[in-house]
Amino acid sequence: MATFGLWWFRWNGSSYESRMTLGSTEATVYDFKNRRFNYLIALDGEGRASHYTGPLTGYGSYNDGYRDGQRLAAWLTFKLQGIHYYITIPFYTPAGNPRDNPQGSFDNSYWNGWVDGVLSIVDSNRKGFYWSLEAAGQITKGYGAGRVNEQLISDLSSYVRSYGLKLIWIPALRDRDMEFIDNPEYVNIPQLRTYFNYIFVQPNYYQLSTLRDKYGNTYEYSYEELKKRVNWIYEGQVYMEMEVDKTVLGISCNNRNCPEDMRCIENTCVENCRSSTPIFALSYAGDYLRAQKDVLGSKFYHRAYYFSTDLNVIDNMERYCQDNLGEHYV
Repeated sequence: MATFGLWWFRWNGSSYESRMTLGSTEATVYDFKNRRFNYLIALDGEGRASHYTGPLTGYGSYNDGYRDGQRLAAWLTFKLQGIHYYITIPFYTPAGNPRDNPQGSFDNSYWNGWVDGVLSIVDSNRKGFYWSLEAAGQITKGYGAGRVNEQLISDLSSYVRSYGLKLIWIPALRDRDMEFIDNPEYVNIPQLRTYFNYIFVQPNYYQLSTLRDKYGNTYEYSYEELKKRVNWIYEGQVYMEMEVDKTVLGISCNNRNCPEDMRCIENTCVENCRSSTPIFALSYAGDYLRAQKDVLGSKFYHRAYYFSTDLNVIDNMERYCQDNLGEHYV
């Protein structure tokens, strides 16, 4: 069994910095290991907060990717000593454009340079790479400039694996209903499964209260709908991402000032949860564990954990799940 914790960083304009905390202090590798995390996934989202030396307009070159990948890898080698980890492959620039042509070739691309730049820094703790574009339909024809050439992903996968490393992906289902999810014109997870060693699917139940069908109609994203997604993930031979955020900490607003990435609703600081009430947020996050037990009888063998940037979120979920479900959260 492997448990993967999402470990967030950013480029602050002059250097990289960790965003991970344990309350008011910076979280350490040992804080993660003490909470039963086997691996970290070092990421910034889809690439917008990673350093980029390519042109502001147009695509970056192989050499740009090499320098950028090398710089991040050199920092992570020291920052994540003592734990196995995966390193992101950033898709977007800080301006929100693809770093190279997503319909082009992997060979001599920015992303080829990024991988080589990372590999120029030797680190036995680095176990592979994370493909950061979350779009579940990214190779679908007709998606415009954001569509990715499947051959690019295939070649990236072969290249990474040729070094004895692994490639992982965490696609988002968002508000698609099951008819959408089962349609390969909209969701490419089954087609792309062979290119990745691990895929952790985001059900997005914690964030969203409604689902959308192909006609644009919306209806409740219920617990029964979550169970359908758990079953679909299991039958597809992939894994699931556990989702929660700082809403469960019940941070109250002080003159409408909230911690980073949170907003004030009804005098409570809220992040991405569908509810502003911490007890409801705990319950929605706990439903991920309930659904696995109801559908599978146990947790997925491998799991990735999104929990925002504060390990206190994990501690709150651990207490909630042990008290209410008789089960460890991680």
